[in-house]
Amino acid sequence: MSDRKLLQGQTALVTGSSSGIGAGIVKAMAAAGANVIVNFASSEESANKVVAEIIAAGGPAIEFLEYLSPRNGRPMPLDSRVNDLWHWQVQLMTDSVDRIEQRLRRGKYRFISPGAVILPDEIMGFSKGFLVRDPDGHVILIGKE
Repeated sequence: MSDRKLLQGQTALVTGSSSGIGAGIVKAMAAAGANVIVNFASSEESANKVVAEIIAAGGPAIEFLEYLSPRNGRPMPLDSRVNDLWHWQVQLMTDSVDRIEQRLRRGKYRFISPGAVILPDEIMGFSKGFLVRDPDGHVILIGKE
């Protein structure tokens, strides 16, 4: 199997990937076929450069702007309800829903769903998934198309 196919179809979010070791890791994962998300804490310019390098090499990449410390952002509202539309800001689709759920539970992330839910006929755009909170309290849908 070629290195380009090793991570084909997988998606990776590498924190601190705008410079140093994180940049090296995210570039290697993209070269191995992964769809990568580049994030930064302080240097948007460095993140843009890493994304441009990955795209120039033929790989897909997106920049996750100010994920760790949003300048103008705010934490989740205390009066938030399950059906509020802002919950659906981030959706990550994968073939490994169960494995990701296990890893997040070991990391003591805060789950909204009791576990992965199976949906008939992909009525929501995914067939299996769960909701979990990121470190800032925002909701992320992890699903399988």
